Amino acid sequence: MQSPGFVGAENLVSEEDFSVVVMISTWETMEHWRSWVESRRTRDLLRQAKAVVMGAARLTAYRTMPTVEWR
Repeated sequence: MQSPGFVGAENLVSEEDFSVVVMISTWETMEHWRSWVESRRTRDLLRQAKAVVMGAARLTAYRTMPTVEWR
């Protein structure tokens, strides 16, 4: 939350399987997100997460797209 360009985040937990968790973060720019991904702090956090997660953490970038009206 203290990284440059960080806007906000949400954590989603599956109602069917509480072991499935998704964190969605919003960044001012892709460059800010990439800097965060490549930072030592992020690598350390992911290393720590290995102790409590079943699968490998995946970092993936998405962009929002406007919803098209149904006619």
